[in-house]
Amino acid sequence: MLLSFVCFIFFDALIIYIFDPAISTYRDAVWYCYGVISTTGFGDVVVSTPIGRACSVILTLYSTLVIAIVTGVIVSFYTELIKDKRMELEDEIRKKE
Repeated sequence: MLLSFVCFIFFDALIIYIFDPAISTYRDAVWYCYGVISTTGFGDVVVSTPIGRACSVILTLYSTLVIAIVTGVIVSFYTELIKDKRMELEDEIRKKE
């Protein structure tokens, strides 16, 4: 999932670079995509065409989805870890009684 997200970032940067005249280099397009993903929005590089703006919206939505999924997976992992530890402790207490 993360690999597809990284690939999408570079693909989105390529589309923006090709179709948006305000972006002069591919490197600037990648920098712009970083600003969009991080929600920093530095403002030094901006898109000016509807295609660039649409790519920005899609990238924002996709990055929000990926962050939500990764956060959910991490929380689920630790929840299961705590649940297993609690069951082990309960079993030890029952054995001592």
